[in-house]
Amino acid sequence: MVNFLRDNLHEAFDIANRHECNRQGGIAVWDVPEPFRRAFNPIIFTRTRYLFAMEGYEPTRGPRPNVLTVEQVSSNPADPRTELRLACPADMDLVIALMIVGIGRSTQTIKKGEQSHQFIGIIDSIIGFSLWQLAGDIGSIGGADDFIGQPLAGAQGLWDPGDFRDPNTSFPVGPAGSHYADIVTSANYIYILPGTSYEDSNYIVGSDGAVLYVTDEVDTATLDVFRADGQPGTRLSAESFQGVTQFDLSPVVRGWFDTELCDSGAGAGRGSGPFVDGHLAVRYFVRGLGGQQTTHHFVALNAVAQIGENPVCGPGDFLSQARTLRLYEGYPLDYSAIDDAAAASSRGVVRTPIDASHLPAAGTVPFGVVRACVPAQPFYLRWVNPLGGVDYFMFSRRQTYKPSVKSSSTYEGYVPDPLRAPSNVRVWQITTANTVTVGAGGLSDEELGLLSGLPYAPTIEWYDGGRWTRLAVAKFDGSFGTDSHMHSFEITFTLPQINTQF
Repeated sequence: MVNFLRDNLHEAFDIANRHECNRQGGIAVWDVPEPFRRAFNPIIFTRTRYLFAMEGYEPTRGPRPNVLTVEQVSSNPADPRTELRLACPADMDLVIALMIVGIGRSTQTIKKGEQSHQFIGIIDSIIGFSLWQLAGDIGSIGGADDFIGQPLAGAQGLWDPGDFRDPNTSFPVGPAGSHYADIVTSANYIYILPGTSYEDSNYIVGSDGAVLYVTDEVDTATLDVFRADGQPGTRLSAESFQGVTQFDLSPVVRGWFDTELCDSGAGAGRGSGPFVDGHLAVRYFVRGLGGQQTTHHFVALNAVAQIGENPVCGPGDFLSQARTLRLYEGYPLDYSAIDDAAAASSRGVVRTPIDASHLPAAGTVPFGVVRACVPAQPFYLRWVNPLGGVDYFMFSRRQTYKPSVKSSSTYEGYVPDPLRAPSNVRVWQITTANTVTVGAGGLSDEELGLLSGLPYAPTIEWYDGGRWTRLAVAKFDGSFGTDSHMHSFEITFTLPQINTQF
C-alpha cells in the first residue's frame, strides 16, 4: 500500500502499474491535524483506502464518476464524425451531460450503431460536427421542457437553453462555473468533462480520467507515533469501516506531559531568561504518511477548547489569559507563549520570567505589567489555564483554614485488670481533612474571567514559604450575576493531607 497526504494526492496518478498497486492494497490517503493543537480535544488522523477503478476492481457506491472522452473518428469535411465515449454505459440522464458540452436547441441526430435518436428541441449546434456516435446504450429522451430550469452542480445559476457556448471554438469550450458546469450529477452517474479533476467522499478523478474509489474491504491500519525527545513512542492499530480508519492521538500524547511544572520541585532553579516547560506541551512526530522517508512533526498543548472555540493554535501564540499582570516583590511571575518556530524545530511552550529588572517591552506582548504592594495575609496561586499557559493571582486579607478529623477507627483490647488499665479502647487509624477557603471581592469582569478557569485547572499550586505546594479543589460554586460589573469569588482547596502516627 502506498501512502499519500491529502495535499499531495495528485502524485497517486503518476503510478504506472495501477493493477499491481491495487493488488498490493491500493493507496492510503491521510488527513492529518494541524501541527499545533490542544491535547484535551481530539487529535484525529484519518486514513482512507482507495483502489483504482479498472477490470476486476469495480466501485459499488453511487453515483459513480462517468468520464466523457471525445475522439475525432472522421475528418472528412463532407461528413466529419466525432465519437463521445463514456466510462460507464449511458443512462436516461445522459441528456444532462450533453447540455454541459454545448448542445443547443434544434433537431439533430445522435446515432448508436444503426439506431438513430432525435433530441427534439435540445440540440442546436454540435460545435462543427454534424454527427455524434455514442459508445454506450441510450434510451429515449424527452423534450427540452423536461430540463429547463434544472440546477447544474457547480453552475452559478439554472441552466437555460438560451445560454450557449461559442460554436466557433473547439471542444470543450466555455469557462467552468459560468453558465455551464464541467461536472454534472445525475441519479446514477457524475458526468465529468475531459481534463476535469473531481473529488467527493467516495471518488477521486484525475485530470487523465483515472478513477480512485473508496474500498469497503475491512483491513487493519497502524500508526506509529514517536516522542520528539527520543523516548519510546507507541503503535496504534484499528480496523477500517467502509474504507476509513481514524486514530485519536489525544489519549496518547497527553500522557507524555511532565508530571509537574518545571520549577515546582523543591530547590528547582529558574533563570532570568526564557525556559521550556514540558508540563505544558509535548512534541511528537509520525513517519511515512506522505510516502517513504517522510516525517511530520506536531506539538500538543496541555490545554482544552470548549464548544465554539478553536482547538488549533500556532507558533508565537501567547498563552497567558490575564491582560494585566501584577508583580509582587518576592513572588515569582512569568508569562507563557508557544515557541516562535515551526513544529519541526519548536521547543514547545516557553515561559519567560518577569521581575523588576526584566520587564517585557511595551507593544511586544498583549498585556501590561504593573508593580503592586504585597497585601496583608497574601495567598499567591498559579495554575495551568485552558490555553496551556500559566496564570497567577494574589488573594489577600483573610483565608479560612480548616484542619479536621473526619473519622477515628478503634478496636476493643483485652483488659485482664481493669483497675490498672487506662482504657479498653485503642485507636488504630484516623482519617483527616485539611482545607483552606480563599476568596476575593470587588473583582472586575476581566479578573472574574481569569479566575473562572481556576477550579477546572489540572495543576494548581500555592506559593508557601518560598516553595510551591500542589492543591486540589474541594468545593466551588461559580454563580455570578450579570446585573453588576463587580463580582466576588470564593473557592475551597484541599491542602496536603495531614500525616499521622498510625
